[in-house]
Amino acid sequence: MSENRTEPRLLCASLVELRRRDRTRRQSRQIVNLEDISLSGACIASDHRLPLNTPVVLDYINGQLPGVVRYSQYQDGTYFMGIRFSFGCKWADDCFQPEHLLDVQEIFKSR
Repeated sequence: MSENRTEPRLLCASLVELRRRDRTRRQSRQIVNLEDISLSGACIASDHRLPLNTPVVLDYINGQLPGVVRYSQYQDGTYFMGIRFSFGCKWADDCFQPEHLLDVQEIFKSR
């Protein structure tokens, strides 16, 4: 899979709620694991696959990040899905700080 992000991604581990509407327009909710995050998108891990271009909302304690599913990859019983945040929505670490956050680029710079 090619790298399409223009901002650095930060590895993280945090549970967030994912909301979406199904084909009948009913809202569904599920808890997913946030795998990494950048200013304009995130990767989540879930037991359930979502179709590409599905509108979703990632809910966290102090707010939400709306977006759309851009890719889905199945690996070892888990679906890893890329979420591109909606135009004008950006992640800010002063609004949402995942439980575990690791800037891999900073680690390699210090070596």
